[in-house]
Amino acid sequence: MAEKDLLARKVAKLIEAAGDPSYETLAQEIKDLGGPTVSGTYLWQLRTGKRDNPTFQHLTALAHYFSTKLSLPITLSYFDPQTPVNQPWIDARTPQRSMSVGQQSAQEERELVEQLARRGIQRISARYGEAGTGMFRDILEIMDSITTAEAADQHSGPEQQGPPDHR
Repeated sequence: MAEKDLLARKVAKLIEAAGDPSYETLAQEIKDLGGPTVSGTYLWQLRTGKRDNPTFQHLTALAHYFSTKLSLPITLSYFDPQTPVNQPWIDARTPQRSMSVGQQSAQEERELVEQLARRGIQRISARYGEAGTGMFRDILEIMDSITTAEAADQHSGPEQQGPPDHR
């Protein structure tokens, strides 16, 4: 199954579980919860697979909205292609599992978002967001490696160069 179809199925499942509100109502409720402005048309496009590249900001808003609305552990990792469509409902069957998954995932996401924000990254396209928290960790590791390499270059100073060797 294509990743875009999986995203559409997940969005559709969430909307249906929320009582299948109109797209305009859904957009307004997301905004009312502090989410970004999103149009009803855009939500319809995500649900039908016409659009499959939501921003990190939109994925975060969807996760927050549906987690609040459904009282389920909906996190960014839900949108990872490796996560099954029914995972939040599976986790909710075991209250202790639901609580630990929700707390752990929410804390992990807060930390990742804070780290990305500290590095000046305000928005990430969905192709990164769809990869889940593992991709965010990889991005942070790459950024840390670059920072470390740059710091090492600055501390080593300019290379000592002598005159060319003329033999």
